[in-house]
Amino acid sequence: MPAVSIIIPIYNVEKYLDKCLSSCVNQTFGDIEIICINDGSSDNSQSLIDKYALIDSRVKSISKVNEGVVIARNEGVRRAKGSYIFFLDADDYLSENAIEILYGEIVKYDADFVRGEYDEVDEDGYILERNNTTLRFLNRKDFVDYLSSGLGAMWNYLIRKDKYVNIHVDPNTRIGEDLLTLLYLSFNIERGVFVNHKTYFYRQRSGSVMRPEGGYEQVETKFRYYVDLCTALDRFGDENCNRLPKDEQILLSKLICDEITVNLFPESFLVKQNISSIAPLYKKHFLYNWKVQKIVFRRSWKCWVSMFMYWIKIGGIFS
Repeated sequence: MPAVSIIIPIYNVEKYLDKCLSSCVNQTFGDIEIICINDGSSDNSQSLIDKYALIDSRVKSISKVNEGVVIARNEGVRRAKGSYIFFLDADDYLSENAIEILYGEIVKYDADFVRGEYDEVDEDGYILERNNTTLRFLNRKDFVDYLSSGLGAMWNYLIRKDKYVNIHVDPNTRIGEDLLTLLYLSFNIERGVFVNHKTYFYRQRSGSVMRPEGGYEQVETKFRYYVDLCTALDRFGDENCNRLPKDEQILLSKLICDEITVNLFPESFLVKQNISSIAPLYKKHFLYNWKVQKIVFRRSWKCWVSMFMYWIKIGGIFS
C-alpha cells in the first residue's frame, strides 16, 4: 500500500495538467499513488492522464460525469489506499520534494495534518507573491482561529486519512466548499503543523471569480460568489451549533462580517438591487451581535464605524 495518495480533481485544464502531473511523478518521495479524477472534461485532459498512466503505474485514472469538485474529491478519498491524503488542484503543481518534506514532518510530529509554504504564480509560472510561514503547532482551537481569517483552501494539506471522516459538505456546493470541508475536518483535529518549506505553487488564472478583469458582469459575479460563501458559512453555523463552542461560533460570525466588509459592501453600490441578500447576514452576524461588534471594535474602531457607515450609505438602515 502507498504511504500517500495524491488526489487531483480534473475538469478542462489541459493547458496546465502536464505541469501538474509531471510534478507528481517526479517527486523525490516515491511511495505514492496519484489519483486523477476526470470530472467530465470536454477537452484533452483525459488523453494527458492516459499518457502518464502508461508510463507510470502509480497514476490511477478515474473518469466520471461532471458532478463538481466535492463529489470528485470524495471519490478520490474513497479510492485512496494511502494512510495519508493530499489534495492537489489540477492547474497547480508541487515542488519536487513536497511530499517528502510533508510526510517527514507529519510522521515526526505525529500530527493529524501538515501544511507547507506556497508561492502564487501567474499562468506562465512567474511568481506573483511568496507566502511564507514559520514552524507552528496548532490544536483544534488554533486551527479554527486560522480558518476564521478566511484562509480556507484544501490544497497543500497532507492529512491523515482516518481523520478525513464525517465531512458533510453538500455535494451541490460550488462556492466555499474548501473552507466548509476544513471546518468539518476541524472537528477531528487534535494536532496540526505548519512548516517553513516551499511545497506548492498556486496558479492565479486571469478572468477567474477571485480575480475578475473588470466590468459590471464580473463585479456581479464576484458579488454573488461572496454572498453564496457567506450564506454557506451561515448554514454551517446553524447546522452545527450544538458542536461548535460559543467562542468558535463568534469566530465564524466574525469571518462572515469580514467577508461582508471587504468583499460585499464595497461592491454594493454597483449591484444595489442585490443588497437585500446581504441584509439578513449583516443583521444576524453584526448588527444584533454585540460580541462580534466588540471584536471588530478592538481590532479597529475605524472598521467598526465603516460597518455602520456602509450600511447607512446603501440605505440598509431604513430597511
